Amino acid sequence: MILKAKWPQASGRNLTFQATGIVSPTDELKGKLLSISDLARPEMKGLKVESVLFVLQEKMGLLLWWDEQATDLILPLESRGYFNFAYPIHCPQGWNGEIWWTAFKVDEVKHFYLTLECEPL
Repeated sequence: MILKAKWPQASGRNLTFQATGIVSPTDELKGKLLSISDLARPEMKGLKVESVLFVLQEKMGLLLWWDEQATDLILPLESRGYFNFAYPIHCPQGWNGEIWWTAFKVDEVKHFYLTLECEPL
């Protein structure tokens, strides 16, 4: 898996995370997408996802998780789309500041783009 990630906006009120990736069937189809510690903002107690924009190569899908064990789903992504949530998706109690991904339907090399617009808690 090749992942390029950046925080183009990281102000006190808004956080924007962007990632592009290339995944192949021979890769481990799981990994850490982001860590809030990358922002060096230890005062953050949590995060809420306000919108998501994504483009995934045909047939591939991504599942976004609040935890490494993939037990607390944020949302599934497949194909392309944009969602602006009227009720933001809040991180769970005791969240450790990481978002993880798992991929499915990766039968050949696939590419993706993802933007998460968030607000710190």
